[in-house]
Amino acid sequence: MYERVVGRSDGQASRPVDTIGCVHPIEHLRYVARSGGAPDHLLLTESLQALAMFSRGPTELLIPLRQLIVRLPDIPSIVVLGARMLHDLDPLTAGWDLVEEVERDPTAGHADALVASEGAGVDVIETIASGPTSVLAAAGTETWIESARAAGRAVYAVTPLATRLPKNLEGSFAARAQTVRDLERIDLDRFDELVGPDGIGATWRADCGEAPELAAPGRQS
Repeated sequence: MYERVVGRSDGQASRPVDTIGCVHPIEHLRYVARSGGAPDHLLLTESLQALAMFSRGPTELLIPLRQLIVRLPDIPSIVVLGARMLHDLDPLTAGWDLVEEVERDPTAGHADALVASEGAGVDVIETIASGPTSVLAAAGTETWIESARAAGRAVYAVTPLATRLPKNLEGSFAARAQTVRDLERIDLDRFDELVGPDGIGATWRADCGEAPELAAPGRQS
């Protein structure tokens, strides 16, 4: 089953009015960068609280966004967050909108419904990230797909919200993520259908636009 964790009892994202105490912005960014493994929407919330300490303007946000992307190389939602914030006149509002979208993402429910209806006749593979022509998944996934095909089972790829990146961002993300995790890229046409926010069999679409300034961020101290 796909477990979801929400930030408030009513299932809605919390939008803090003030930043966190007297923590220095850089220290808070370092805290976020050490928080790998937390649910995506919590990482996004912590990231936004840190970024709010810098500025509300896209220009001032570029360096801390690049720091986060480098320090969290296998978290695609941080890339989506950065791309949306940099290309919006109100970056923080754009960021909180993304947090709320991720909390409401119905992809997990669609995947559960598919498994419940098809049972042993289908294999559902969760991806780390995806682009227009391929997905990034755990090493060994291609072998799993071959086994499923040989057994006559359909194979679906789960592509949650804030993991679907445009071509250039996906390429640079994959290069970074593969330095810290054992992953492989698999062509989309290897799957029978996709499962995403729009349902089972939905057409793939990116969750943000291209952001060349984030495609290959250099290492930040």
